[in-house]
Amino acid sequence: MVTAVNVRNAQSLTSVRDPLRQQNIRYIKFGPGKKLLKKRAAIERLFAVLKMRYHLENPQIYGQRRYTRHVRWVLFTYLCDRLAEKQAGIQTVQAPWNR
Repeated sequence: MVTAVNVRNAQSLTSVRDPLRQQNIRYIKFGPGKKLLKKRAAIERLFAVLKMRYHLENPQIYGQRRYTRHVRWVLFTYLCDRLAEKQAGIQTVQAPWNR
């Protein structure tokens, strides 16, 4: 999960006491998270499409293994649909009833 980090109250990275928060700050400020955070809107749009078209469910109703399998099938179905749409010349990710 990539989220913005609120560092307003922290004087420096070393003044943050929580080691997980320090790790998150380093990841967002210096690591690959910086690039990933810029693409967060596109990632959110993709997951909105997956939820709408492919019924990506709430993880609380499944066990972890079952939910992981569900997510993999959803991504596989999405990629198969995108391949078929690309071959058909369709350039949108909207639901079929909105085209």
